[in-house]
Amino acid sequence: MHRIGVSQCPDVGAPSPGDAAGADEGGADRDGLRDGRPRMPLRPHPTRKEKSHMEPFFREAGTGPGVVCLHSNASTSGQWRGLMDLLAPRFRVFAPDSYDAGKSPHWPSDRVIHLRDEVGLIEPVLTRAGSPLALVGHSYGAAVALIAALIDRSRVRAMALYEPTLFALLGAEVPAPNEAEGIRNVIAEAGIALTQETKTLRPSDSLTTGWYPGPGPGLPSNASCPSRRR
Repeated sequence: MHRIGVSQCPDVGAPSPGDAAGADEGGADRDGLRDGRPRMPLRPHPTRKEKSHMEPFFREAGTGPGVVCLHSNASTSGQWRGLMDLLAPRFRVFAPDSYDAGKSPHWPSDRVIHLRDEVGLIEPVLTRAGSPLALVGHSYGAAVALIAALIDRSRVRAMALYEPTLFALLGAEVPAPNEAEGIRNVIAEAGIALTQETKTLRPSDSLTTGWYPGPGPGLPSNASCPSRRR
């Protein structure tokens, strides 16, 4: 049985120089989008009091050395339920929800969110996991894990990262337009579709980019996935 809860988060604080314009040591904003691209409606800058009440939702299971699992974009901590069941007999596993995901709070600012902001939200979970800990991350969560490790390398003993989305690294090698543009466009289109109340997605619908060949070996269609996984 997984334990779930929330933990008090300290003031995230002002962005560092490296955070400007979505930099974040090669990171991106919440959806990997840059200025001028579609985003969700903006919110006012949070006050210090509002920041002090930012509490991440997290799942917790098992006992032993700490492991923190960070989910991908457009997902929640629920994506790690299977892994938590496997690791719980030997590890104390945590899986927090990031901003605007699952049961964690909304990002309360008109400033573009950065990876450091996500680390600030889950800092109490990292502290609860103890040191040294292991970080597991997928896609956007893997990028957050990298920034968390850079902020405090001494507390990380191991990392397992899958498809970290540090689009700025690609942009540094291949100027836009590049492959990352397709991913950003799909994310923007999906965000717009999800905000339209009259828009519905059928189980067979999918959104893919040029990086993915579509349904096939290793990439089943949405309709073939179990409902819980879908």
